[in-house]
Amino acid sequence: LIADGGPSPAVALGSDISLCAGESITLSPVFSNVDSWLWQDGSTMPSFIVSAAGAVTVEVNNSCGNAFDTLQVDLLPDVPPLDLGPDKSICTGESFVLSITTPNVIIQWPDGSSANDFLVDYTGLVFAAISNSCGVSYDTIEVLALPDIPALNLGPDQSLCPGEVITLDPG
Repeated sequence: LIADGGPSPAVALGSDISLCAGESITLSPVFSNVDSWLWQDGSTMPSFIVSAAGAVTVEVNNSCGNAFDTLQVDLLPDVPPLDLGPDKSICTGESFVLSITTPNVIIQWPDGSSANDFLVDYTGLVFAAISNSCGVSYDTIEVLALPDIPALNLGPDQSLCPGEVITLDPG
């Protein structure tokens, strides 16, 4: 008579994951009929803390056999610093375009728009933010108003005789 030892163990780590630098998560696999655990680092607990890129493997055992599973951990890129450039000065009626060309980020301008370009036609502070799943980067520039060109008045038209000198004073 051969006794049945029961069902074999089963383990599932789930889908591959991505982490931001400095982030860690605890893997809690779906499992059944497990008596012992062995992770790639030699630990033997039923959960595993992941904080680096690479393959994570686990082997589970019971008296009827063993099972394995692996998942891949990738590092997501940090959000790069945002630099809108130096502060600017503009004349009344002038405008300029700020551009953000950083790939794979979400852009937010002061008006809530998210295009790569933003038309600045006003003075004051102009801010922008870029973000990805790992964070947010902000920058602000100040747009100053240049003084308007002063009115120039040389006075009424004058006649000049040969040899005469007129001194003009624009004020």
